[in-house]
Amino acid sequence: MCIFLLLLPICQGCLETPKNGDISKDATICLQIQHALRIPHNIIVIHIEDVNGRYTLQADTKPMEGHPRSKQYPPFHKVKTLSNEKYEELLSLLNSLHWDKLKKKETNITGLDGSTWALTYRQNQIENTASIWSPDYETQKRNLQDFLYVCQSLLREADIEPQTSMPNN
Repeated sequence: MCIFLLLLPICQGCLETPKNGDISKDATICLQIQHALRIPHNIIVIHIEDVNGRYTLQADTKPMEGHPRSKQYPPFHKVKTLSNEKYEELLSLLNSLHWDKLKKKETNITGLDGSTWALTYRQNQIENTASIWSPDYETQKRNLQDFLYVCQSLLREADIEPQTSMPNN
């Protein structure tokens, strides 16, 4: 759970309440991944926001402080606008997740190595969050195929290779 707490300040937009206390139908999507120290780009944050019909994706990666190869892999930053079709596709994937079951899996399995994947989806005054340890470990046995597919789709959309967590330059 400490790893998840380290991630929260990075994606501050996922925690903020909309201005004037008015939560619109606009959706916010945030994926935060923290890998074990051996992965050079071990902190990944992808944030997607719908602001008045404009769908903006922002992706950031950075090496963990003190990583031996941190100078070899500089931080990655990307901002891009998503098409209506791509945004609707991502929303459809997020809406198909069984959030109640995912929340039960949060403490199902943990380890010292691996990664923590936290996915937050807010729409229509409803916020769903799931923090899963290494969803690519025993994915079928843990019934995390859909969760992993959604997260990997977000990574691909941000031009980050899901298998290596390396930006596609």
